Amino acid sequence: MVGLDSLEAFIKAKLNLTLNIKLFSDNHIHVENNDNSEKIEYDEGTKTVSFNTKNLSQPEKEELGRLLKIAFEKHNKLLLEEKSEETIQNLRLEESSEESISVLSYFKDIIPPEDYESLRASLYVDSVFKKSVAEGELSGDKIYHLKGDIIKKHGTRGLNICKIYGAGYFDTMIRPLHELIGKVPDFTKEKFDERSNIIIKESAFAVFVQGQWSVYRVEAEIKEKIKINLGYGIRFVNIHGIGDDLVEKIKRVIPNIENAYPNIEKTLEESVGIIFVKLRFP
Repeated sequence: MVGLDSLEAFIKAKLNLTLNIKLFSDNHIHVENNDNSEKIEYDEGTKTVSFNTKNLSQPEKEELGRLLKIAFEKHNKLLLEEKSEETIQNLRLEESSEESISVLSYFKDIIPPEDYESLRASLYVDSVFKKSVAEGELSGDKIYHLKGDIIKKHGTRGLNICKIYGAGYFDTMIRPLHELIGKVPDFTKEKFDERSNIIIKESAFAVFVQGQWSVYRVEAEIKEKIKINLGYGIRFVNIHGIGDDLVEKIKRVIPNIENAYPNIEKTLEESVGIIFVKLRFP
């Protein structure tokens, strides 16, 4: 089977042994990072192949990561242990491991499991992009194919999460929104789930107002988004802002937008430090 054959060949070559390993049918994969074991070990009693990433060279890590990724995608992740899967994710994200661990640990129990898996994939795409830029070897095709993989595994919502993370909105919108639970009256976990779902689902049609924007830029960004959306037949625009200053800026420009588009329908939700506006066009 494609993927498994290559992985089995890699294991046997590193072990320098001829083993009747049939990964898909009866073996477990275990990944660890310690000072106490060899690069790769095979326990015939438990039928477990163990990889110790700490003792692998960088080329071996990259090759192992590539082969495991192919095998997991083609064969439903084999019998991979949860802890091992996390180790592999950290291996693939090692160029920005501190940032990745911080983001993943914060959102693990906050967002739905499907969104969390999409976020993990998004961090990988972002790390590949940043590494490519730093090395002056940015490959648009590679990023395109990685995003294509996300669509295959996680759908359009997964791609939206990838774009939102890449644009920094998990840090500037979703995390601050979650931190308001318990600080803002009536802003509950259910309300956070509802609002964050809108951010993810309709992100392509939204304006996320940023702290450094002037009032004039807020108005210009909204008008530009309206123009783009209408050009594609999308007859609404969402506007999100978090922070008292941004709330006031958005409230100041909305009358100008209404004057420019007299037939517009406006829905505005506001609480302490949060504002959400949906503009609909007939």
